[in-house]
Amino acid sequence: MKIKLKSNHTEEEKILASSPWIKSEGLLPHRIVLRLTGKAHKAKYNDETIVEFVIHTEVQNDVAHGYDSTYFTQGDYTYSVRDAWAIFCERSNDLMEKAHKNPNSYKLADAEELEVSNV
Repeated sequence: MKIKLKSNHTEEEKILASSPWIKSEGLLPHRIVLRLTGKAHKAKYNDETIVEFVIHTEVQNDVAHGYDSTYFTQGDYTYSVRDAWAIFCERSNDLMEKAHKNPNSYKLADAEELEVSNV
């Protein structure tokens, strides 16, 4: 699998997969994302370019409840596509399981409510 990188990727263009946004009392809206870090290097034994992946929790900033920007936290970094997907699936499933087991505490957030274009 080859992935071409551009030097002018925006943060949104680097996102390869995301879980739904989740809201919970006392926590800002958040989701799990799998994205490219933009870092790449040549493999030791051939000319292939190896890219780095990161699995983050993306959190909506609470700017007077406008949620106009996000930040990333709790990153797991890997150069393996297989590991990246496994970590993403595990973390996304954990988040969705919390929402399913605690429907009064965790809710799926509506895109209109968050007013973000990257949902």
